[in-house]
Amino acid sequence: MKEIPLKWRWTFALPAVHVCMCFVSAAGWLIPALSFLAFTWTVLMMADLPISLLAYFLAWRYPFAAGVWILVAGTAWWYLLSLGVQRLKGSASRVAYEKQ
Repeated sequence: MKEIPLKWRWTFALPAVHVCMCFVSAAGWLIPALSFLAFTWTVLMMADLPISLLAYFLAWRYPFAAGVWILVAGTAWWYLLSLGVQRLKGSASRVAYEKQ
């Protein structure tokens, strides 16, 4: 099996954390014994703020759709942010190498 390069592994780290936080907050809402974990939903909504604006409006009438939106679009948002940082970091190191 082909191994993923280290720089690409970091690209998937933040989206993976986002998905895990979505599932933890869902467990906090669905399992009464884990209700203390439900606060992570508020953290997610604040961290995903450009994307979560639609979820704020959807949540009033369609809470399930808002949750799915945060899971899918929020994870894609963090993937694009990680990919952008990785690309910027790569281009910055390439420019520094060319100046030498």
